Amino acid sequence: MDTPQHIQSDLEAFSKDLTREDDLGSVLRAHIRIEHHLIKLIEKLTSAPQPLARLQLEYDQYVTMALIMGLRPDWVSSLRAMGRLRNRFAHKLEAVLDLEAVNNLYETLPQDGKAQVHDSYANIRGENPELPLPERFADAGPKERFQVIVLVMWTRLTAWLLSGPPRGV
Repeated sequence: MDTPQHIQSDLEAFSKDLTREDDLGSVLRAHIRIEHHLIKLIEKLTSAPQPLARLQLEYDQYVTMALIMGLRPDWVSSLRAMGRLRNRFAHKLEAVLDLEAVNNLYETLPQDGKAQVHDSYANIRGENPELPLPERFADAGPKERFQVIVLVMWTRLTAWLLSGPPRGV
């Protein structure tokens, strides 16, 4: 099981990845980290995780497997939207992290996820007054909004890794 120090270190590394990269790097690294946690969650929930690697599943198949194993259905849309966003960046040279892409990702979050995004944004602003962030999440730029959304997704997966996914709606 991950220790609080390990989780904090992982969070710091994830945050650095998101802020040091261009749009392509941010999206790809966020997707890689979310997929890693998704796989770890599935491994935790299965009685025999070793054969899982032999299946050579794609990201969307991992999302489906997590759903079958008890992941709340209302989080599936956001995980799938993250995969679509990653594919957009992987297959289109001109892809940018614009408001439309970020709004689409945000809209897939369940209500409690959206609330956590707003709470997290307020906490980030409060703990980092030196950052030039607008007062409202809705007024932040696409990259800043993306960073908060994927941090929320990552922290949810981390929490589920520690305690198991909440089941049902």
